[in-house]
Amino acid sequence: MNDRVARKTAFVRTLMGAARTAAAILPLAIGILNAPQAQGQTPEPRPEFEVASLKLGVASQQQFLGVRSGTFRADNINLRFLIRVAYGVRSFNVSGGPAWIDSEAYVITAKPRVIREGAKPATLPEMYVMLQVLLEDRFKLKVHREIRELPVYELTVAKGGLKMQQSKCTPGPPPPQENRPPGRGLQVAGCGSLLGGVNGLNRTENGIGTEIPSLLTFLANLTRREVIDKTGLTGRFDLHLEWAPDEAMTAPPDPLRPDDPTKPAPSATAGGASIFAAIQEQLGLKLESTKGPAEVLVIDHVEKPTEN
Repeated sequence: MNDRVARKTAFVRTLMGAARTAAAILPLAIGILNAPQAQGQTPEPRPEFEVASLKLGVASQQQFLGVRSGTFRADNINLRFLIRVAYGVRSFNVSGGPAWIDSEAYVITAKPRVIREGAKPATLPEMYVMLQVLLEDRFKLKVHREIRELPVYELTVAKGGLKMQQSKCTPGPPPPQENRPPGRGLQVAGCGSLLGGVNGLNRTENGIGTEIPSLLTFLANLTRREVIDKTGLTGRFDLHLEWAPDEAMTAPPDPLRPDDPTKPAPSATAGGASIFAAIQEQLGLKLESTKGPAEVLVIDHVEKPTEN
């Protein structure tokens, strides 16, 4: 009798163990059956322009880059800058390529492909992806990204303290692209703006409700180095900056040119302070040179396009 009970107990335990194993395996099996078939699937095609016109432009004539009436326009823009906006990098971080990508300008008019009737118009970021396809097709452009150790700047608050004023402006929606100031490309007027100008031989930059990331972008484009925020500042600021342009900063950009991060700041060439002195004296900030990792977009291949 005891032997029969023991055998029955062992049988029940076996059944229970099998049930637990099945319960554990079943969700996994269902998950495998229902999992998306990532392998073997072709990736979704990138959006592209339905029709595009490309002609040689004149670099010295009025420039525009943006959207007008749902059509992408690039007027008298060189290829390096087109690559910059298409791939989301700064011009000085585009490495390689022949001299003509800086000297020759192009006029591009392109309409996005309409996927379905009633669909929303393509946004500017979506058109930038379409621009990648156009550049790869018409210029036979091939690029790759890599991280390199390059000279960078760190932006800190100067010892004398911050001199920018907290802004009281209220951000609003940007004006339509076609109503923005001619020649200013994607720049926006109003609260959150950072607009450049001239005063004699000096350059000026005026900010209304400017946030630190916008200031970093401006300084990076001006100094042709990545600028890292070490200020700890948040919020919006009103600012006025005036400086004498430096010849080294107006030379053709080259992210790989030799650069000693310990060398003194360039001296002014006009009637005002250098940008480094102006930032400290007028904004209460400081640019400190160092080295750090920066992403570079390397041009592997490019060809001159045929006009149409």
